[in-house]
Amino acid sequence: FPVTILSQLLNLEKLYLGRNKLRSLPRGIGELSKLKMLSVPYNQLDSIPSTIGKLASLQQLWLDQNELRSLPSSIGELKQLETLQLRYNWLDSIPSSIGGCENLQFVYLNRNNLVKLPGTFGDLKKLRELYVSDAGPSFELPQQLCDLRLLETIQIDQNIIMPACLYVIQTTRLRIIQD
Repeated sequence: FPVTILSQLLNLEKLYLGRNKLRSLPRGIGELSKLKMLSVPYNQLDSIPSTIGKLASLQQLWLDQNELRSLPSSIGELKQLETLQLRYNWLDSIPSSIGGCENLQFVYLNRNNLVKLPGTFGDLKKLRELYVSDAGPSFELPQQLCDLRLLETIQIDQNIIMPACLYVIQTTRLRIIQD
């Protein structure tokens, strides 16, 4: 969509662009400093502009059902982000900068091509739920997840390699859901 429209939407808080056959987002998206919710599922996005890191107020980022292969490292600048939905993409990695998303609570990575999560997931002290069923053909969870005191739920499948400490935590506070 035209970048000139974005410059007129500076007070916009929610933007829903699902099912529009979008192939890209304009770099100007980063100018929407009051945006709290960005929902762009069911499109054809193969990348996200690095300017997304400028969305200082963003709390919800929904990018399910696209063609994403990577995320910009600027994703770690989203300090207010609480929910990150990336289901049904082609992601093969998550940038280690994700650890900068200090308010991230809910992460959905189902149906991707991931091999492992970066150890910086251990920096996500507010993480409560992690969904990684079918996140990749052979997928490894980092040991650092064991340090997350608020982590309540992990959804896995038979291809997930989990550190033993998560099974120990399961007996007290963690619910592991296996598909």
